[in-house]
Amino acid sequence: MQKLSLNIQHPRTTVVPNYFLDEFMPEANGEFIKVFLCLLRYASDPTASVSVSFLADKLNNTEKDILRALRYWAKANVLTLTYDASKTLTGIAFTDTAFGLDAEQQPQDTSGADISVIIDNTKAAPAEETAYPEHNKLTAPDKTAFTRSEIDLLTQSQEFRDLLYIAQRYIGKTLSTSDTDTLIYIYCTLRFPLDLTEYLIEYCVSMGHKSLHYIEKVALSWAEHNIRTVKEAKEHCNFFKKECYAVLKAFGLSKRNPVESEIAMIQKWSNTYGFTEDIIIEACNRTMQSIHQPSFEYADSILTKWHKAGVKHLSDIASLDANHTRVKSAVKANTTESKPVSNKFNNMVSRSYVYEEMEKKLLNQ
Repeated sequence: MQKLSLNIQHPRTTVVPNYFLDEFMPEANGEFIKVFLCLLRYASDPTASVSVSFLADKLNNTEKDILRALRYWAKANVLTLTYDASKTLTGIAFTDTAFGLDAEQQPQDTSGADISVIIDNTKAAPAEETAYPEHNKLTAPDKTAFTRSEIDLLTQSQEFRDLLYIAQRYIGKTLSTSDTDTLIYIYCTLRFPLDLTEYLIEYCVSMGHKSLHYIEKVALSWAEHNIRTVKEAKEHCNFFKKECYAVLKAFGLSKRNPVESEIAMIQKWSNTYGFTEDIIIEACNRTMQSIHQPSFEYADSILTKWHKAGVKHLSDIASLDANHTRVKSAVKANTTESKPVSNKFNNMVSRSYVYEEMEKKLLNQ
């Protein structure tokens, strides 16, 4: 076969180390590889201001995904991560290992292996940051690179072969190496039982998502919520479908998923306050009528007042409204009665009275 001649027309290129391609890329998760390549690209740009949030936006990922990838490469001795006293990530440097350089092999000019990416501190993320730190959720373990022999041994397991078959049937395509790695992570590292993993795939596909990357994100969310059985997963999903999406629909936001802070607020309304869906939706509708835009904070203020007032049913809200109307009318009536009447006739009489008094005083002098 004739060899191909490769030419670079532009000097503005990013060179990937051969050692990385040969030794690290085959075993790594595809998302982790994208993070490494993105770092390489911006390491060669002295004007770049890189942050974890910037990388997350660039790669259409969460900040937690970026941090997980960085920790993976740090464990593989490909990157060196620098933190400040508050455990906030402040810098990333490529190690000699990333370029296949041992101490004895280093050239006189080692600047090529000392490339670093300075993290913009104004956007830096804490090293141990979870996706939603305000909730005391479990932290999912990082991905571990399995060797090819370990993967071969795992695929000899009948249960895991069943899982691969089930996944292919639901997704409708032959699984790639990256897809298989993701399933290994869910099955071995997250320790999802076969039935839970099957329900996970079934649920995601029913929601219109066949991507293993999306399935992995849902699996991580379940792991962080300590979901270990199909029953717990169904209860979790039913809450999302019934409560969360009903609220999003009322706010006109049905085309997106709720963020964690919104989920926490809905859980407070439903679990802590004990409100039924119709009461929650009523608060959302009143929010839209009052400020003409969706606001979880505004709806929360309404529901908090109702909770303090002991609202249990929609009829209780009607009683509160009626009482509010009576009080408002009474205040208005009192204000009207106490307000002095002012008209032209009174003004004329008042002025005449003043003139008469002045005339009397002058005559008595």
